[in-house]
Amino acid sequence: MALKLNRNISPPSSRSDILTLQDLDFGDHPFRFLEGGDVQEVVRWPTKRWDDEKGELITTWRSVRLSLTDRHTLLDRLAGVEKGLRQAFSARDGRKPRAPLFGRRRTYVYAVFNRSDEGAIKPSLLEITSQKIAETISEFHTKLDDKDPRYLAFGPMSFYDIYVRKIQNPKKAGQEEWQRTRYGTEVRRNEWAGSVPVSYLEEFPEDFDFVEQGVFTQEEWDALSNSDLDIGQHVAPQTDDQVLALLVEFPIDLKAASRDGEEVFPMELREEIDSACMKFGVPLLETSTGGVSGATFEEKEDTEDE
Repeated sequence: MALKLNRNISPPSSRSDILTLQDLDFGDHPFRFLEGGDVQEVVRWPTKRWDDEKGELITTWRSVRLSLTDRHTLLDRLAGVEKGLRQAFSARDGRKPRAPLFGRRRTYVYAVFNRSDEGAIKPSLLEITSQKIAETISEFHTKLDDKDPRYLAFGPMSFYDIYVRKIQNPKKAGQEEWQRTRYGTEVRRNEWAGSVPVSYLEEFPEDFDFVEQGVFTQEEWDALSNSDLDIGQHVAPQTDDQVLALLVEFPIDLKAASRDGEEVFPMELREEIDSACMKFGVPLLETSTGGVSGATFEEKEDTEDE
């Protein structure tokens, strides 16, 4: 079993078949958090891929993982230009500027059982972009019992389901969906509250039987035992050469629209971003003047449609 049950990384105080909070429908979603909280910083961009059913190119998204320590990568420099452009245009029209698309987005990665998945039971990866949600999960995992601090208030996070709720804030009516969306977490049913020794966070007793004690069903335990999921491998940053190779294979589409139909890059930004991409050697699928930059497309399964 590659997974290390209950290994939990608490979020720092500073601010893919992979599920993200943005992928969830509005409503309640139960998960069993098995391991994680590992930090990665990701940059995503729109590109195109061939769709056999539609017989045309459609918008898709690709992402890369950047080093947590090197803040001067190719995409960091491009994000700096984009940020300045968005701030300048927002100051002119009085709107709050959006974060640069090429800016880093910090995510916290967990291995989970997705209780909403009706397929075969297996651990999968969940990326959480909200530091507040990651902090709450860590608190569930580590909080001491108020009556007896030798025990955990909730127990290890792998012992019970945690619900993630996705809602729209009615007070934000009239704003874009991403501005109205809010997330919350709660534990609704937990037989382990106040009964698990703190020492279990470091190591389980050798004779502790997860199935016999009712933490997992036999099917869940078998799925864990046979899993080769490795969070560390998933969050490892990609090299500059790997980032550039992916950009060459999937060039940036400046004319892309989001799933809500909103332009990812407003018209007034495109020419300047086009120039910055050319300056930094970042491949573009289509320039703001309509030229195509010799991209090729492979008919392969896509996992990052926006």
